[in-house]
Amino acid sequence: MNKNLMMKLVLLISITMLAFMIGCDVLDDFEDETYEMEPFDEIAATSFRATIDKKFSGKVILNSNPDTLELDSLYKVLILNDNYIFTANELLTRIDTLVVYDTTFVNDTTFTVDSTEVYEEVETYTKQLIGATSPMTYFVLEGVNTGEVVFYFSDYVRTKVYDVDISVSDSLEILDETIPLELSSGIFTISNRIAQPVVKSRYVYELQSGGKYLVGIQKLEQTLGSSFNAVIINK
Repeated sequence: MNKNLMMKLVLLISITMLAFMIGCDVLDDFEDETYEMEPFDEIAATSFRATIDKKFSGKVILNSNPDTLELDSLYKVLILNDNYIFTANELLTRIDTLVVYDTTFVNDTTFTVDSTEVYEEVETYTKQLIGATSPMTYFVLEGVNTGEVVFYFSDYVRTKVYDVDISVSDSLEILDETIPLELSSGIFTISNRIAQPVVKSRYVYELQSGGKYLVGIQKLEQTLGSSFNAVIINK
């Protein structure tokens, strides 16, 4: 083996070992890094889990505005019917019955006695939006606090939020419509061995406490059905 070939071989081995060492350092850094949901995203995830695991959810009917009313007039009609009102940041105390086993052995017979009720408070929970059969349907939003408010949906939809006191001609600006990776990977379902994120749409708005809000739900080509779950909370 000539000298030049030997030098090339040594150089190739050195580069390979250096790349391997760098790769290990990067992998170690990645493994040491922890990625967690934002607190408000975690609350939303908890809400969707409660819906999936315990089948808890409220219901809100979507109105298709069949009489083609002006949006401020539609708001005045919907606000009179609780079925069309979505209350954000709503609390729910969930009561589960849990059997507590106090085991006693008597003559080789096992007795289990006592039971108790467990009160589990879920900070908020999802509501099923029903009746998205038209390209655009509406509900009234109440209960928000001043600040950024996050809308989460289990289907692919678009939102248009109107502050009725200000204008029904222009919807409010969406501040953010991204879905953090931590949220998508933190709550998902498995179908045919394929993971599907539960939260498929997420929008952030700046809203005011006591405001009068009409929310439009716009169906998209990707929308899967005419009913889906949603939760709305303040950041």
